[in-house]
Amino acid sequence: MKKVGLLLGLIASFCFANNFNTAVTAYVKGDYKKAFQYHQKACDDGEMQGCFDVGVLYANGEGVKKNYFKAKEYYQKSCNGGNAKGCNNLGGLHYDGQGARQDYSKAKECYQKACDGGEALSCANLAFLYAKRQGSKKDLTLAKEYYQKSCDGGFAAGCSKLGLLYYYLEEGVEQDYRVAKKYFAKACDLGEQMWCNAYKSLTTQGY
Repeated sequence: MKKVGLLLGLIASFCFANNFNTAVTAYVKGDYKKAFQYHQKACDDGEMQGCFDVGVLYANGEGVKKNYFKAKEYYQKSCNGGNAKGCNNLGGLHYDGQGARQDYSKAKECYQKACDGGEALSCANLAFLYAKRQGSKKDLTLAKEYYQKSCDGGFAAGCSKLGLLYYYLEEGVEQDYRVAKKYFAKACDLGEQMWCNAYKSLTTQGY
């Protein structure tokens, strides 16, 4: 029985990979209808990345008519299956009120789940909600914590936003231009040119 189970698992894995690879190839070639078809097959076979991609195609109207309600359905399915990107995009729909009533608290829940799942962008989104008092009380200490997590995860905007918290005098964060410069430098290293300029400006000022 164990050998049969292993064999069936290998066959299933091959089918998942085959559907997914076919979908990606079709998407790159601009054949969005074929991409949609094979991402849908991958999702139906239990591949959560496929469900996420179906959600993206619905949200963008690629290969299928744009439908935020269907996008929400597939983001929810992928999120429930452990796909952090699905949780993040689901949060985005709740935040923007697309396919669902605008609800910052639900957006926060989705971003939290995605951030906990290792999605650095979601950590920055969560920090933004704490900084702007959306879906929760304003808490710059928590905003700083989640921007730090986002930055550590390699998301440039998380680094720059963290730098800005130190650059401006904000309640809960001590103003420190040298620390701000450090995070601007990291955002620069991650490819954000405008923060290279901010880093140079602070250096010129002696920080």
